[in-house]
Amino acid sequence: MTDRARSWAGALSIYKIRTAPRFLCQAKAIVCCLCLFFYLAVPYIVRAADNSGFYYPAEWETQSSLWIGFRTVKEGRNYEPVLQRMLAALAGHVHLNLLIESTHDLMPSLKYFAGVGLGSTDFTMVETGFPYFWLRDTGPIFVKNREGKIKVLGVPFTRYRDIDNPQGRLAAVRHQKYIKKISQSLGIGIIPADIVLEGGTFDVNGAGVVLLSSILRDRNLHWPQKVLERKILRALGQRKAIWLRQGVAEDPYGFSKIVNQYWGRGTGGHLDQFVRFANENTVLLAWVSEQENQNSDIAKINFQRMRENYTILKNTTDLNGQKLTIIKVPFPTMITYAYTINEESAPLYQQRGVNLNAGDEIEVVAAASYLNFIITNGLILLPAYEGATESNGTSGKDGEMLRIMEKLFPRHKIVQINPLRLNWQGGGMHCIVQQQPVSFP
Repeated sequence: MTDRARSWAGALSIYKIRTAPRFLCQAKAIVCCLCLFFYLAVPYIVRAADNSGFYYPAEWETQSSLWIGFRTVKEGRNYEPVLQRMLAALAGHVHLNLLIESTHDLMPSLKYFAGVGLGSTDFTMVETGFPYFWLRDTGPIFVKNREGKIKVLGVPFTRYRDIDNPQGRLAAVRHQKYIKKISQSLGIGIIPADIVLEGGTFDVNGAGVVLLSSILRDRNLHWPQKVLERKILRALGQRKAIWLRQGVAEDPYGFSKIVNQYWGRGTGGHLDQFVRFANENTVLLAWVSEQENQNSDIAKINFQRMRENYTILKNTTDLNGQKLTIIKVPFPTMITYAYTINEESAPLYQQRGVNLNAGDEIEVVAAASYLNFIITNGLILLPAYEGATESNGTSGKDGEMLRIMEKLFPRHKIVQINPLRLNWQGGGMHCIVQQQPVSFP
């Protein structure tokens, strides 16, 4: 205790001895009221002017560009079949900002872009110097106001709660520089935010309601949930939050065991794997039928989790007091591959805290989802799995999902793309893009 603190403590103890008990009770009541006031009010007061009037638009609103994680030293080339189909489908619909770690050794030729239908004015290469590929979570989160001005949320990135090590801390510092670099290149401001807010953890309906993943609490352990919720609502310019429970089993935290012999790689429960708004009042929810519940232990987990999320959605309303329309969509048929841990890889897993030994046989599960789709100007890129490279969309679960989306988005062109190469790494097409809304001068 400092000398100043001791003097205050002494003064207070003397004051207590010489003061009537009734006055002490009144003083305690005043202190309690002040504490309660600051607990409830400070989240509204701090930086209240920073993002006043700015909000995160729904993805079906008009976009000026789409930012895409394109190539890094370690990632990007592995996903070329998916990326090329995405670029070819997006050509002519929206300007593309392609993030590349280095233009020196990763830059494709103009012939590459011409081959996917992109002219020289259809895209911009953005060199980051940093290995950012999964742009939904690492990229800029754009917000706008009613006058059409846009800004970027300056949220920190903690590598999915993996920051308590030198590599993680370095990534966090790089992320702040990278966001600053992008905002400066666009000539727009940054709104400071002291919450971790990965892009895959929320979804908005364009009318003041936001769906939130329960893992946001794990990413922001230093904030009580009520305070965290108010901070998220303020950052995104929303008025009502709907907290959902656990995500799909195929999206575990890191590379970890799901159940029995099944292992997977993921973020721990991102929303864009199992629930999405389709309009202001309609929600798409991944669903396991009674019959599918018997297919595997993975299906049983999803069966229970999605019913819990359904109950939450069923018992909530939009800002007008209207019940949400919930459309149940299928899970893709589970996709796995068998893998035997070898002598070389076993120590690497163990260094990361993964309990696998040489000779162990596991089944790795892909984070496949129909809800990890992309919406942009007049176009939807929809996951499909039932063909060798792309589904024809006429039968099975691919066809069922296609018909649901055609009914909901009759004016959009829908292109089905197999994102399996991304799914093996715990993400999908939606995970590598971030939309930039239209702005006005």
